[in-house]
Amino acid sequence: MDIQYIIRKQIQGKGMSIGMGPNISIDFNADKGNRVTFPIGLGITKTVLCGSSPWKLKFEPQYSMIKPEDYGTRWVIRIQIAPIIKNPAMKKR
Repeated sequence: MDIQYIIRKQIQGKGMSIGMGPNISIDFNADKGNRVTFPIGLGITKTVLCGSSPWKLKFEPQYSMIKPEDYGTRWVIRIQIAPIIKNPAMKKR
């Protein structure tokens, strides 16, 4: 099971935000001590224009406070580059 929690604060007028959005992973079939991964992190997101298209750029290091004993990473760096597209279901004004 994966659970994502999101905590984010917008930086007014900068097209930026600071916060976190890590995924908690739970494997109910694994041995005790190897079931849960619980990361925390702090990252920054910036919206930029590439030509006339807006893009979201995110950089967020994450540290696993709880991780499986047998395997699992202690640190992860999440990098995301995503285009921002118009919602086709929205009515035009």
